[in-house]
Amino acid sequence: MTELSQVEYARSLGCSAAYVTKLKRRGRLVVTSSGKVDVEASNALISATRRKSVLQTDRAVSVALNAPHEYFEPRKCAACARPAEIRLAQATDLWLTKAEVFRLLCQIMQQALDTLTPSMRSPEIVTPPSTEQPQS
Repeated sequence: MTELSQVEYARSLGCSAAYVTKLKRRGRLVVTSSGKVDVEASNALISATRRKSVLQTDRAVSVALNAPHEYFEPRKCAACARPAEIRLAQATDLWLTKAEVFRLLCQIMQQALDTLTPSMRSPEIVTPPSTEQPQS
């Protein structure tokens, strides 16, 4: 059993002493009666209590660091695909600006209001707001 102080344990993990203190507070650190960290038991406990998302991230980083060039090429193509899709949509008039979307929504709302019978209409909905400045 290897025993280290919390500061030494932090150095061995390559993290801050504050992180080791946080592990201790959360009960994820095995501390001996002398106040030292039991390295092997603590490492096992930290691994056993690690969140699934952290494990997936660790695995992904490990794979990426050891991956051949072919691993990155499809990801590079995927990253370039979205801007290319946008340029294509703009070139073929499939792209709408915010102003065009707003105008179309206003037209749809007006059509919906026009289908209402007069008894169903509320004056607040039908009467457009005044664009004139109030007299002072």
